[in-house]
Amino acid sequence: MRGPQIQTASQVQPGKLSRLGVSGLFRQAPVAAGGWLFFHTREGLVLQLAPRPDAEACPIGTLSLAGAGFNRAVIRDVVPRGKGAIRGWTYLVAAPGGLEALSLETGRSQLLYRARPREPVSANSGETDCQRMRGLAADEHHAFFVVASGMGSQTLMSVELDLDRPPQMLMSLEGSDSAGPLLVERQLIYCTERQLGTYNPQSGAATADFPRWFEPMLLPQNGNLNVPPGGLPLAAIEADSATRRVLVAGQRKGSWGLLQVDFDSGQTPIFREVGPGSCLSTQPDGSACLCTGSAIEVLGAGPTRRMSARLKSWMPATMAGPFLVWFEDHPYAEMHKLKLDWSGRQFRVEFEDRVCTGENCCGSYLVGEDLVVCFLDLRARHNEAGLKLARWSLTGRN
Repeated sequence: MRGPQIQTASQVQPGKLSRLGVSGLFRQAPVAAGGWLFFHTREGLVLQLAPRPDAEACPIGTLSLAGAGFNRAVIRDVVPRGKGAIRGWTYLVAAPGGLEALSLETGRSQLLYRARPREPVSANSGETDCQRMRGLAADEHHAFFVVASGMGSQTLMSVELDLDRPPQMLMSLEGSDSAGPLLVERQLIYCTERQLGTYNPQSGAATADFPRWFEPMLLPQNGNLNVPPGGLPLAAIEADSATRRVLVAGQRKGSWGLLQVDFDSGQTPIFREVGPGSCLSTQPDGSACLCTGSAIEVLGAGPTRRMSARLKSWMPATMAGPFLVWFEDHPYAEMHKLKLDWSGRQFRVEFEDRVCTGENCCGSYLVGEDLVVCFLDLRARHNEAGLKLARWSLTGRN
């Protein structure tokens, strides 16, 4: 499932814009893998699409868990270590009733975990909470998810994908709601309205209480800071076994910004205020891009990368393969100019669409040799295109 890739910046010659639309109701960001885009409808139908002109989305299978159509998915190439049934490229999704895996090769689905009575998986269950920032994370061997306990706590769990073993409890936080989990290298992060937690197999679990004056963003709100569909309000500045430093989006006494928590230094959490129009977008590898005013910061393992840019308010910046892609400021709201940067070489593309806004833009994807911007039409009906794409070939072909 490995599609063609661009090897050097000298190969980049952006072609003409082409538009695609997929009929159905969609409530979460697509996932890119192997030169394809994968996504599922609100009813749980899983589709794949090659971003080519006149291409049509092909059904792969259907998720059986009620509510699975409202939750973000993860794709992993499961590496078998035993005789388990899960192997190869797999589409993973969480719902309140449990975890489900759908093989991208066979289209068959399998239940990985069934929630216990009164202990549902912390996942979205319907239209009213479909934008909450909950779901699952996974590597090639495990899926990680949060279970809501009747004792008023949120427990981080792990289940092995390729071995028939009981799930493992990793740690618990106090609270009735949650965001995450986020996996950055081997570090897992999640939070409730009261606490922030991190888990690493080497260093174990660590928790921190939020200051009384801080309210984490557990669902999108009208404020100075935007988290786009499919994103999380969490980011790890450094993700190694020695340093656990985490950023959490939220507000302090009405002011929006990021709270920095250092689990190892013992320092008091530091709140950094951001201006109106800022955006925090979490990447598939767990890193994040923060757009504030006239600058982009790429947060993740190692030193923070900072770049000055004229940014369009509320729109996400995205790491798409080797490219940093962001929306430039433009006097007309429906006109979008994108700038691509690869090691100092910059390229521009543009398109016009009034539906594409910071509220529903999922960001940019590098799918094989194509740059794709995905955005949702939350007002679409069943027979209309609920998922829309703007696509450019980066090698000059159609």
